Formats: sequence, C-alpha cells, structure tokens
Amino acid sequence: MKCLSLSAFVLVGMCLSAMASADSLRFTGSELSNANVVRISVNGNAFQNVVAGRLKFQGPNGEILTYCADAVSPLNSATHQYSTATVLATGLDGLSREARILGQNFGTANTRDQQAALQIAVWSALYDNASTFQANGPNFRVTNVSDSIVHLATSYYASGSIPLSPGQQGIKFSSNAPGAQSQFTVVPEPGTMAALGRGAAAMMRRRRRK
Repeated sequence: MKCLSLSAFVLVGMCLSAMASADSLRFTGSELSNANVVRISVNGNAFQNVVAGRLKFQGPNGEILTYCADAVSPLNSATHQYSTATVLATGLDGLSREARILGQNFGTANTRDQQAALQIAVWSALYDNASTFQANGPNFRVTNVSDSIVHLATSYYASGSIPLSPGQQGIKFSSNAPGAQSQFTVVPEPGTMAALGRGAAAMMRRRRRK
C-alpha cells in the first residue's frame, strides 16, 4: 500500500507541475471525431449549436484533455495564454460541484453519448448549480439530445455529491482573450488511479513470488 500511495503522490505532483507551467494552450479539436452537437441556451440567450464532448489542447508539456467551463465564449485554434488554478472541490458552489462531477466520471466517459452527457452535466452545475440535473433550468437549457443522454447527464450530475478521491485535484484554465475559452480538467483522473492500483498489485505479486 505504501508503494501505491507514493506512486499516486508522485504522479499528482508531476501532473500539477505540468499544469502550472501550461501558460499557453492551443485547442486542437474534440477527442472524438464524431462528438455530439447539441443546442444550448445560457442566461436567456438564443439557442446555439455547440459541440459537447471531451476536448484536446496542446500545451508546453503535451496534450491536455478538458471539458468546457465557459459555454458562451467562442473557441478558436490559436494559441492563447491561460492562467491555471486548483479548484477547492469541497464547496457548495457550481465550480466545486463541477470538479466532483468530473472527478467521478472523467476517465470513464469515453463514448460520444457519455461525453456529451458529462459536458451537459458540467454546464448545468456551472450555470444553475441545482440539487439535481435540469435540462431546462433557469440559466442553462439544452435541446437536441436523446433521452439516453439526459438519463446519463442526470446520473453524472448526481455523482457531484461524492467527494474527490484522495490525491485528486480539479484544475481550471482561465483566459479572457478573444477566441479563448475557460476549460476544466481533473488530475489524476480515476482511470489513472485504478491503473496505479493494478500496477502496484502486480508489483507486490511479483515480489512475493521472488
């Protein structure tokens, strides 16, 4: 168990160091080429078509996967300067809820419908922060989505009541530059933690055999 804890701690430190130095990011596209397009309205504005899914950014230390934390700002593929901040995921505000939602589901939402549902749940948390998911909330509304995506979004949103795993951190990338868009990620995501656990278990088994 000590090996697992140390490995997780080292990985978190490496990830956070990389994030802190990522002062310039360039949007390179959706992770999935067939990502869902949904229609959303934010703060009473007209509905618009937007891509809902995990996004890819290129930073100084490699590729970063994120979810949009700003549904009202257009995004282009130019390189922009971003500031990074660790998000306290124990609060009652929408950003803290978003961190918990992503912390529980970031590494397991891999299909186009799962990623669309997770993005919608994140937007709902940011703009309405209600106790349950609302597809037609006072500040965030979404249409052009299937019942299965709404069901998934409801489930993902509910997971926002679960604290982050030990060692997990929510990271927000913020920029006010034209063509930039605030983004959110979680390090390390639960899939990484699970992989660490499997790796540590395998190492222990090999040591016992010796």
